Amino acid sequence: MIHKKTLKSVGDALIVNCQASGSLGVQILVRGVGPTVVFEGLQDKGDTPFAINGKDFSNASHGTDTAGGHYIFNPQGLAFIQLRLSAITSGSVEVTAVECKANYS
Repeated sequence: MIHKKTLKSVGDALIVNCQASGSLGVQILVRGVGPTVVFEGLQDKGDTPFAINGKDFSNASHGTDTAGGHYIFNPQGLAFIQLRLSAITSGSVEVTAVECKANYS
């Protein structure tokens, strides 16, 4: 399944239910100035989110994105992954997430 959302204001988020996913691929396109997108996990939709890391294609681990990029997440043990805009000066950020059945580790 593909999930897509444009984040414009601080606090905007794309939340993906990943209980049936083996992995989650994410693309972040920056169309603004000064954005920070934080990667968070949730055990349940009403829970307090906590920081998680995604891996870029060079296999480096990241907890945030400020310039746009591609990431993969292993959601094992998580009910949801949240990609939240925590800062932006102007413009927007487009976030696309693709659920995959195969596990990435």
